[in-house]
Amino acid sequence: MLFSQNFLDELRNRVSVAEIVGRVVKLTRKGREFSGLCPFHGEKTPSFTVSEEKGFYHCFGCGAHGDVIKFLMQHQNLSFADAVTQLAEQAGLEIPQATQNPRSQQEQSRRQELLRVMAFANQWYILQLQDEKTGMAARQYLEKRGLSAATIQKFGIGFAPDSRDALRAAILKNGFAEDVAIEAGLIIKSDDRANYDRFRGRVMFPITNVKGSAIAFGGRILDAGEPKYLNSPETPLFHKGHVVYALPHAMAAMGRERSVVVVEGYMDAVALHQAGIENAVANLGTALTEQHLQLLWRYCDKILLCFDGDAAGVRAASRSIERILPLLRTGKEVRFITIPSGFDPDSFVQAHGKRAFMDLCAKATPFHEKLLDIEFSARPVDTPEGRTDFYARLKSRLSQIKDQILRNEYRLSLHERTKTLLARPSASAAKSFAAPYGKKQFGKFKPPAPRIVQEQDDPQSVVRNESMALLAACILYPKLLLGYVEDLGTITFADDDLERMRHALMELAQFEAVRDEPDCTGHLPENIRPMAMQYVEQSRRTYYWLRHDNSELLEKWQQLLFAIRYNQDHVNQPVVLDALLDEQGWAEFVARSQSQTDTQSDVENSLLGFAAKK
Repeated sequence: MLFSQNFLDELRNRVSVAEIVGRVVKLTRKGREFSGLCPFHGEKTPSFTVSEEKGFYHCFGCGAHGDVIKFLMQHQNLSFADAVTQLAEQAGLEIPQATQNPRSQQEQSRRQELLRVMAFANQWYILQLQDEKTGMAARQYLEKRGLSAATIQKFGIGFAPDSRDALRAAILKNGFAEDVAIEAGLIIKSDDRANYDRFRGRVMFPITNVKGSAIAFGGRILDAGEPKYLNSPETPLFHKGHVVYALPHAMAAMGRERSVVVVEGYMDAVALHQAGIENAVANLGTALTEQHLQLLWRYCDKILLCFDGDAAGVRAASRSIERILPLLRTGKEVRFITIPSGFDPDSFVQAHGKRAFMDLCAKATPFHEKLLDIEFSARPVDTPEGRTDFYARLKSRLSQIKDQILRNEYRLSLHERTKTLLARPSASAAKSFAAPYGKKQFGKFKPPAPRIVQEQDDPQSVVRNESMALLAACILYPKLLLGYVEDLGTITFADDDLERMRHALMELAQFEAVRDEPDCTGHLPENIRPMAMQYVEQSRRTYYWLRHDNSELLEKWQQLLFAIRYNQDHVNQPVVLDALLDEQGWAEFVARSQSQTDTQSDVENSLLGFAAKK
């Protein structure tokens, strides 16, 4: 939108820069100017000044400078047009309309009608929630979910009564045309009966545009029923592939943090804001689109995608990677936050608090690592054919990155990490070893012999750590112990302490009642409880899959069991879990000459798109 210079000058004259700045900064008058702490950088001594006469602000600490329009743009992360529009509305100044053809004028007029009926519906839903009788169940639900009154008010949360046409009646009574409400997605047209409300018996979350105007709704059902969440349909105002929930509330924090946390549900976003994580938005239950990315990158540089740690979360991450790859560019970044199993962002932040969630953000997985992990886990890589397919899939993925310099950087990074990943037995390979034989037969099956990893400084120390982790998992998870106690009986430890702990756990497994206990520590003999706690604490620091119950637990435990059993069968050739299954399928550890190493590197380089060594 273009604004004439006369209009902008009039706007600046009408609006007090000190008043606008004073809403977010405590200003103190000093002579003819005002002073306060700069809102754009942390400081303890005021270096931020506002001059009402000159109409600008300036910070001597960070150099921030501008007029009242620039202040809104910087502080609230608004575009120029949005900042001007907001100030004009506050000043009661009508924005001059550019000359339009009759059709565009008609479309604009219709759009304003749709916005007005959506605003009415939003306010009506809020009043229903506040009604002592009508909104009681919805208020109890929100209270149970831990939302404060201030948070409910901030996000304009309301309630749609379980009535066929309560909203429709209110809309018609207040003079709105029914066809407008139908086009806005509030009312459903019926061919054989009276038209009826789309949302009934649901807690209502208004979905707004960047200006904060309601353009759609998301409704969460209160009682049993499907769908659990219901969104407005596509309308002239609302295209869910172009909109994210809570963006107006997050824009200022996105500008300060230069990052955004993208979650999957309304409640997740609301709960994070209430916990003080104000740069959170939700993607309305759809895969991230190109329009979503462009919208979010307009306000920040780093997107943190937050998915659950279950299989559905992995699928969502994979779909997002497909969309994002062609859009990657220098200066913009995407990372992945994985919520521990059993939690979503809402329940995690309520259970563990803001700091714990911020720790997850700080440890977010870079995009290239997530890409590699997903492709590595997709199919077995324990054969030459499997590894060739793995490299081919990676090469295909990388070809989608349009920025050539960035694409080459990805190749370099993935090439190094690929070697690290292939230095461990794959999860899919471990499954294929165990599956044909079942739990009882797991210990009798011997896959091809692993290769000794020369990079380990002290393989015996690593083996001991793996043995401790094997026992720590049984201490932490009684069901694992009871289900796999026979496998514990197939191994022995040379270390007296480890062997004593193994025997104690096997004896404990005779008592079925331990299955329902949170862990085994309190049921072990008192003289070894401190040792059990030490095993757990040390192993959790070393092995991420022991930090919480998750789908990988059994898989990782069986891999440890295999490695330990193999070491005991090959006492003079210790192998650690980080070893790679021999690429040629040989049963003996032989002939790792430099020429073989160079040949393997040439194959890997070629498959990933690099030239072979000369």
